[in-house]
Amino acid sequence: MKSDLFKDETKEEKLDNEEITDEEEKVEDPQEKINSIKKNKNIPASSLPNDDFRSKMIKMFGIVIVGLIVILIVGFIISLIVGKKYNYAMVEDEMKNAAVNYFKDNKGKLPKNAEEVVEISTTVLANNKYMKTLDKYLKNTSCSGKVSVEKVDDKSYSYTPTLTCKNYTTTKLYDKIISNMVTDGFGVYNINNEYVYRGDDVNNYVKFSDSDRIWRVIKVTSSNEVVLISNDKTKNRFVWDERYNNQYEDNYGLNVYKNSYISSVLKKLYDNSLNDDEDEFYSNQELEILTKEEKTKVVEFDACVGTRADADTSKDGSTECQTIEKTKMTLLSTNDFLNASLDSNCNSTTKPDCQNYNYLVTDYNYWLANGSSNESSKIYRFTSSGYLQASYGNIESYARVVIHLSENVMLEKGKGTKDNPYVVR
Repeated sequence: MKSDLFKDETKEEKLDNEEITDEEEKVEDPQEKINSIKKNKNIPASSLPNDDFRSKMIKMFGIVIVGLIVILIVGFIISLIVGKKYNYAMVEDEMKNAAVNYFKDNKGKLPKNAEEVVEISTTVLANNKYMKTLDKYLKNTSCSGKVSVEKVDDKSYSYTPTLTCKNYTTTKLYDKIISNMVTDGFGVYNINNEYVYRGDDVNNYVKFSDSDRIWRVIKVTSSNEVVLISNDKTKNRFVWDERYNNQYEDNYGLNVYKNSYISSVLKKLYDNSLNDDEDEFYSNQELEILTKEEKTKVVEFDACVGTRADADTSKDGSTECQTIEKTKMTLLSTNDFLNASLDSNCNSTTKPDCQNYNYLVTDYNYWLANGSSNESSKIYRFTSSGYLQASYGNIESYARVVIHLSENVMLEKGKGTKDNPYVVR
């Protein structure tokens, strides 16, 4: 009996334990819990598991944001302690900006005319609180500096910084060019106290830092001005002149540059005002050739615009320079075209051999600055025949403009190649 009674009690305990276990499992079942909450609070069961995940993500996102803020604050504090790190180009910019601000406050010290150059040292600029001393920018090196100021026109001036340190000196464009002088093959030659590019494969490509327009260096003058010609032609073709010529009793034009139609076109091209003309001829509008900043680097010069004969053998400019026109933009001089050729048979104005080994040769016609002394209505132009030819002034041809850069223009970078041109700062 005791045995049976014991068995029955054990059985009941077992059943009780199973019931308790079942109840515990029911209470701990997540789905049952969700359904229970849903029943009591009318909350969608599907949203509950996401609340916990969303809360964790918000906390994590907050931690990341706080971490980034801390990093930025620490970086800013370190930069204040360590200070800004300057390279030579940055210091040159500081010098230029300081000089600009100095002369805004001291306008009476600016140069009075285009021939005058005013220089101010970094020491004076620092003493007057327009910049820090150079040793504050460039640590552990001894440097000196100055800024040269030239008058461009009545409203603008050019500022050229020159920095000299133990291992660095500001490079001027003309210095870089003449340092590559050669005596054989393609390159820069010393001719008549000028440094002239000769050959058809020369590294004389130049661009301004704020423009994509490409120029070619013709030469460096005896006064260290860098003479450039646009690598591309104008969008429009122009007549050189179409005035009435009584010698021919027709409007073939007159080859006097000063009063020519082309000279007025060039002035408008420089001012970027050619498109202001209400003329269907300019429906293909010209692009801006020089920006305002680039014009501060351009100087006025004596353009050699005299006439010469077809058989003239001179190349030193003595013929063309018998007539001078002061300007800031002109066309290519005939003697410069001849000098660019390395062919020894290029010995007169219209000699076909002058097209050989000559980077100024193109696949289109373009005007030069000089008329023919043989006929008053004819002007020299490069033709599709491949050489110079005297043509009537009322014929339409493209223009390639020529400018002179100041000797103080700085070189920023580049090797003068087509893919890596010299960049003017």
